[in-house]
Amino acid sequence: MSALFPDRADAAINARAQERLAADKQNEAALGFDGAWTGHPDQHEGAISQFPAPNQLGVLHTNVRRLDLTPSPVGVGAVTAAGTRDAIRTCIEYRFGVLSGLGARMIKGYDKTGALIGNFMEDLATDRIYRLMIAQRVRHGVMTESGVKISAALVETWFNEELEKILAAHDIGSATADQYKRASVWSQQMIKETSDLKSEILRTWKYPAAEFAKMYAPHEKVHPSDKLRSLLKEKFANRLKNPSQSFLHTAGAYDAMTASLLTDLGFEAIYASGWQLAVAHNMYPDIGIYPSHMMVDLVRELVRGIEGTRDRHFYDDGGKVLNTPPIFADIEAGFGGPTQTFTLTRELIRSGVGGVHLEDQDPAERTCGHIIAHHNVKREKVLVPTNKWIEKLIAVKAAAQASETNLVVIARTDAVDGAVPGGRTGSVSHAIDRALEAASLGVDVIWPEFNNTDLEGPQEFAEGVHKHYPNQMLGFNLSPSLHWGKAKQEGKLITNEMLGKMGFTLQFSTLLAFRTIGMALESSLKGFHERGIDALADLQLSEIAHPNGEPRTRMHQKFAGTDRWLTLEKVSKGA
Repeated sequence: MSALFPDRADAAINARAQERLAADKQNEAALGFDGAWTGHPDQHEGAISQFPAPNQLGVLHTNVRRLDLTPSPVGVGAVTAAGTRDAIRTCIEYRFGVLSGLGARMIKGYDKTGALIGNFMEDLATDRIYRLMIAQRVRHGVMTESGVKISAALVETWFNEELEKILAAHDIGSATADQYKRASVWSQQMIKETSDLKSEILRTWKYPAAEFAKMYAPHEKVHPSDKLRSLLKEKFANRLKNPSQSFLHTAGAYDAMTASLLTDLGFEAIYASGWQLAVAHNMYPDIGIYPSHMMVDLVRELVRGIEGTRDRHFYDDGGKVLNTPPIFADIEAGFGGPTQTFTLTRELIRSGVGGVHLEDQDPAERTCGHIIAHHNVKREKVLVPTNKWIEKLIAVKAAAQASETNLVVIARTDAVDGAVPGGRTGSVSHAIDRALEAASLGVDVIWPEFNNTDLEGPQEFAEGVHKHYPNQMLGFNLSPSLHWGKAKQEGKLITNEMLGKMGFTLQFSTLLAFRTIGMALESSLKGFHERGIDALADLQLSEIAHPNGEPRTRMHQKFAGTDRWLTLEKVSKGA
């Protein structure tokens, strides 16, 4: 593959690159090859035109002379100061790319006057080859054709001079300049490791505790359950004096990436959504048919997303510590009774949750929270008797006691639209009565599931509960299944402050992430399916020009913390 790449913005460079490419491919065609490897779309036509169609199977090389490459090759080119400098400059530029989240870069070179020319695609292979070449020249004291001995001190001088030329050639800020300087230092360290003769004799190892300490954010000292409870109480206390701070609102997460983004953006808590788990990991509806242990696995994945984001920030931002948002999870206990609920709760606590919610729908006939009609026919949710719901809530509290945690217990009731078969029909008053029994047990939050965006139902519920339990915190599902957009168009959209003032302290959207990613992903994939590379180009342009700033996932290697992991590998080797 030709490394001399075209440049659509520079006609002179483009012409030179295409001329060199054509000569290179003519040589390959003359050797009998049928085709060639290119690395840029603009090279395709020029490369293909050099080869006869369809192939050259008749071209045989029966008298090929194979060079003896041992003990030392001849005629392979002179060792020059300019060549060594070129390798040094490429190492700096490539390492700068790595620190910026890139794995391969278009790197320009200098001409004899010091002007930048050329467009070379360089990747890890080039970087390794150049580093080893420089290290070999230092290690063996290789002489240039002009009689200059290449030493470690001389290489350091050339690194400094090439770095200054790079900085002078670019209009960059101090942050980018610091990144270039860091790239130069890192490259020199890696070359020194290879060129140092001491590397072949017995080394004295010392565990680099201080260096490792820079790579990992300190663990949260407060248990997730204590942190979640403290946050909720603080918000609840603000409901009258400061409504804008009276609610803890967040969105559901269904993988490490969504947990990472929620952490990165500063959300104070994260909801492990059963609905999103059901569809994103199984393509099941959320009607209790996914294995209950999957929520434990999901919580562990969310914890990894949180930890990875905090570690990346801590390393990249020089010791800045991100908040650790506590997780509260859907504890769909399936068809088990209190014993399964107890066991599942303990496993969730072990996995790292700060709270769980448990509902009163009958698992055997459970339906999604907002499906109250099927084929335009009213479908009332089927509830378990209140005492069965309370039994499971008691099992949740028992598991918290057994685990010596202050687990936040969230009791969800679907009694607004549900009933025990043959019993009382669904209504707000029905939900209030059930909520009062849960409140008597001492649950932390009571979540009534509503099916519309009106304020009357939540207000009636809050007043009914607070009449008997004035300090009972409430929860509200800001589900995209409800018509918030229509309410906004009609000027009837309620606010977080309104709900917080009524005591709905815990506010969360089960499906915001799923719906948002689904819409964006479908649109992007549809474009890529129809337009291929053109759609990919549009994606990159929209990332750069996004009104809210470039998305964190644009630099995907940086998002995953590649730089920190590479440093971890380096430090582990004693470098």
